[in-house]
Amino acid sequence: MTEITEELLQLMTDVINVRRWRTEPVPEEVLDQLLQAFRVGPSTGQPWEMLRLESDSAKRAAISATLEPFMTPGTEGAQRWLAEAPVVMALCIELRRATARLGPAGRQIALQDVGSALQNLRIMANALGLRTGVVREFETEKMREALGLPWFVEPVAIVAAGYSDAYLEYPPRYSIPEFCRVHEPSERVAGGEGRAIEPPAPPARTSLAASQGEAPVPAIYQRHSVRRFTGEPLAPEMLEQLLDAAIRAPSAGNMQPWEFIVLEGEEVRKAAVATTYIGYFAGPDNQQSWMLGASAIVVFCVNRRRTIGRYGERLAHHSVQDVAAAIENLMITATGMGLGSCWVGGFKEDEMTRLLGVPEGVQVLSMVAIGYPAQDPIPKARLPLDLLTHRDRWGVAYYQPSQE
Repeated sequence: MTEITEELLQLMTDVINVRRWRTEPVPEEVLDQLLQAFRVGPSTGQPWEMLRLESDSAKRAAISATLEPFMTPGTEGAQRWLAEAPVVMALCIELRRATARLGPAGRQIALQDVGSALQNLRIMANALGLRTGVVREFETEKMREALGLPWFVEPVAIVAAGYSDAYLEYPPRYSIPEFCRVHEPSERVAGGEGRAIEPPAPPARTSLAASQGEAPVPAIYQRHSVRRFTGEPLAPEMLEQLLDAAIRAPSAGNMQPWEFIVLEGEEVRKAAVATTYIGYFAGPDNQQSWMLGASAIVVFCVNRRRTIGRYGERLAHHSVQDVAAAIENLMITATGMGLGSCWVGGFKEDEMTRLLGVPEGVQVLSMVAIGYPAQDPIPKARLPLDLLTHRDRWGVAYYQPSQE
């Protein structure tokens, strides 16, 4: 049995929106732990900015731009419960930082980065006895105007936190076989359209243990990208635990837009890696070939049809944040199990889509390589909180600059 604990899975499962709060304030030292968990989220360039909305007027301004859950025009000011939350923060993307390296595609990657960092914060909140609620139902331009943000800063979510006695209503979850498929490439017949090989029977589903020890919450801080692996196989029950952690992520309207493709066949793994590239450009000598040493490669797809079916095309980007939270769940769980992982977003999407037979309406978003680490990860520098956190309005520092 692995070291991952039932308590960690429960912390992930408890990431559920709460809208009723006790009046007691959140101590500054507790809030600092939430922000520390946020800042260690994985990213390509730490594209996030955060606004603390402390005054009543700042909260009212944000509330004025919110809409009811179905985004019905004319329902501005619908999320009035935010006024009672002890802590309210606006999460934003700094578009210049997001797109400097990757161009327009950087915005989508930045959405994933913010989604995973937010998931860190919400898991830590649960570990500290707090509850959280997230609002993404607003018109971007109206929220930008309400918060006084410049054109290059895009608001993506409002998160509330505090102590709460509200009952947690657990939504239904898809079972792993309903969304996770083992992919094998089709056998091509010369001169014909080709025929698909019957896939092997999937492995038997195992049962998770009722109790697995203490929760490794420090895994949030211990997670670092690993690109060298021992090659030791990953037991099926360990992969199942990783996927089970991923589906505990929150999602807009509980639409659970994630789909996972586990790459097992040697040929399809090589073909998938052949679509990857490092840095700015794709080329035959610029592939992320280190991935072939991983014990498992999981491709994360976003099924936008689920989110669009409830919220319409305007809010399809919520589904990207949802899948990002699932990726972060998987990776911090892998860390808690003594595994290493690396989030890979540099690949030719069109080629990957064709290779894996992904249908229209579903997008290949990212890959995660997983395995036993053959290196000691090197922690990367994190932007200090005093450069990222604002009080009520942009440009008003929440923290005093460090004197150290």
